[in-house]
Amino acid sequence: MKIVKELGDELVMGSKHFEVHHGKLVSVLEMFASRDEVGADEMDEISKRYLVKERIFFVDLLTRMVTSQSQFDLFVMRDVVV
Repeated sequence: MKIVKELGDELVMGSKHFEVHHGKLVSVLEMFASRDEVGADEMDEISKRYLVKERIFFVDLLTRMVTSQSQFDLFVMRDVVV
């Protein structure tokens, strides 16, 4: 997150490049402050794909729910956000 905040980052989908915004990532992480899972439709696509690519989130394609990769990741997210 610090690197994204200071240097920025981008996500490539197909032949298109999309800028990853630190503020949007923080907003997505804040959703997990009181919830264990969030609907995939509740967050922007760029942030969701970036956090999945970085192995922070997992998307269950059957339920369309986003969860953290592990309980430890969820604990750290909550500690950082709160």
